[in-house]
Amino acid sequence: MGEPEEEPKAYLVAHVREALARDRRVNELHVDVTVAGKRVFLTGEVTTEERKRAVADVVRELLPEYEVHNETSVPRLDEPGEAEELA
Repeated sequence: MGEPEEEPKAYLVAHVREALARDRRVNELHVDVTVAGKRVFLTGEVTTEERKRAVADVVRELLPEYEVHNETSVPRLDEPGEAEELA
């Protein structure tokens, strides 16, 4: 009996991923989406803090009855070090 519930979850995940890919604020294909009950978990890396906020906004707009957990991260880019001398 677990199968009928898996199909709607898979559909919901696909719907969220499509929305994240199509929304101009996000245009993100590399966010992982997991649904557990009435909670949506978002993981992966995004390019900016603004995009991270937009990812959560898009999902909240799409699924207002779900609790959204945005666990995406923005990679930290270090300042370039000293130039390397080549001999």
